[in-house]
Amino acid sequence: DRAAKLAERLRLLDQAIYKHPEAPTNYVLRGELYLKIGDYDAAYTDFVQALDQAAQQVESAEWGLVAQAMQDRALVGKRAAEKRLGRT
Repeated sequence: DRAAKLAERLRLLDQAIYKHPEAPTNYVLRGELYLKIGDYDAAYTDFVQALDQAAQQVESAEWGLVAQAMQDRALVGKRAAEKRLGRT
């Protein structure tokens, strides 16, 4: 069912973050999942984390295209979470 699939996706993303805490993509994906299930505080926290990590990677990477894309997605997600939390 839908709830079980979402819980499994969340578990897999938690594992990915545990194994690769420096990867902003994992935080963006988990943040988007949190938005979908209505956990806006957790989504906001993940998007902020992704933004911080992606910004560091954009500055340090020769070709920061993936990091820039994740930074853009994190910013969109952060704004969506802020709107839901009434922080706009």
